[in-house]
Amino acid sequence: MIDRVRALVRTYLAMLGVDSVEEPDVVLQHDTGSRWLGRWSIKWRGGLPGRPVIQIQRAVLADQRTLERVVAHEVVHHVQYLRMDPAEIQLV
Repeated sequence: MIDRVRALVRTYLAMLGVDSVEEPDVVLQHDTGSRWLGRWSIKWRGGLPGRPVIQIQRAVLADQRTLERVVAHEVVHHVQYLRMDPAEIQLV
């Protein structure tokens, strides 16, 4: 299942002209009380950004079209982050 999501992430990164070396981690969540289907985040350590991660709710896996839209949306957030300069990242 997670391989399907990773394949979509790679596809959308390529469409946006981003090298797959800069691929975020992917995590599948199962939180039935959640109000989100997918989200992009980054954990900060000692004032420095760590690994970016895309989290996807497992319920989204049941519908391919919804999965594609959610992953595409989160990949756009990731690409926006990659295009930020260090000064902009520090403002986050």
